Amino acid sequence: MSVNSEYLLSYGKAGDFGRFRADEPLPCSRGSQVVVRSHRGQELAVVMRPANEQHASFLADKFVGQILRLASDGDRELAERMRRKSQTLFEDTRRMAADLGLPMEILDAEILLDGRQAVLHHLRWADCDPRHLMDQVAERYHLLVSLHDLGLTGPGADKDEPETGGCGLPGCHSGEGGCGSCGSGGGCGTCSNHKSAPEAPRDLRPMIPVASC
Repeated sequence: MSVNSEYLLSYGKAGDFGRFRADEPLPCSRGSQVVVRSHRGQELAVVMRPANEQHASFLADKFVGQILRLASDGDRELAERMRRKSQTLFEDTRRMAADLGLPMEILDAEILLDGRQAVLHHLRWADCDPRHLMDQVAERYHLLVSLHDLGLTGPGADKDEPETGGCGLPGCHSGEGGCGSCGSGGGCGTCSNHKSAPEAPRDLRPMIPVASC
């Protein structure tokens, strides 16, 4: 077991990984579960290995998350409840998308540890406006919803941009307070382009092998 303040962690159903830092050195071993604050919100993550200078250089332009604590039994029980709720959300959103006639397939869903934020992993075969779907999810589940398109992005898109919450429309800027409230209010007053046609978010970044501890 090593004692470091920065680790490489994997998190989320899409297999994302990145650098996370604790305020104080934390004793962790490969496979340890920790509670983190990622760019998506508060969730469980798994330790891959301590981060070093090479990782910092390779991932220099990436979001550095925060390690909040080692996961407790209570955290794991909460994560399991969110996993079961995520399965229900997945089944419901598949039906909703079909009923709305959206050209998209919901492949998975995950509700984060705080129980307030959710990610819908999907594929689209044509442009569509997902706001009605997101509004229905927000009304039924009282969640802030992010869409994560697992398909290829359009030419010129920045594939290294982190996934952001919101409606998936151009002009939705989560850093400007826009995307956190799109689903709950039936529309987002801070989205500069909310009536524009949607664009697909970034493609799924493949896992890059990292040397073992």
